[in-house]
Amino acid sequence: MNQDPGHNWGGRRTGAGRKPWKKKRGVLKMPAVDGGKTAWSIEPDMRLAEPPDDLPEAQGGLWRAWAPLALERRTLTAETVPAFVLLCELEAQKRAISAELDGKPTPGDRRLFALYSKQVEGLMGRFCLAPFGKPVVSEKPKVAVNPFAQVAGQ
Repeated sequence: MNQDPGHNWGGRRTGAGRKPWKKKRGVLKMPAVDGGKTAWSIEPDMRLAEPPDDLPEAQGGLWRAWAPLALERRTLTAETVPAFVLLCELEAQKRAISAELDGKPTPGDRRLFALYSKQVEGLMGRFCLAPFGKPVVSEKPKVAVNPFAQVAGQ
């Protein structure tokens, strides 16, 4: 066979052919967690509505204001308590800096206030406490719409 020097006859291409994952038939299933219960069916721990004993009073007031909302959204759990304590601590420090800014603000105070504001906003987003502009859960149940109701005169 006479090969043209302008064409490549190098053999099989890399990556050609059927992919190994397509050979498998069947569906991957996730194992049941907590006896088949989903995370949303587990009731929140209402003991977390009260702040820890070692939290200062200013931070405790923030905890009492925000904890019911976080418990309702099921983002405050026993595992996320340290992050929630940090959120309360940063917000209390941000408010203290804001009170100082009413007097004679310095550039350092403004930078610190901006830094705390960004950190508080990030943590509030983690606990679904930040104002996103729309409700997280819809209050109205969806109504089944029959597209043929108008044609049938119903």
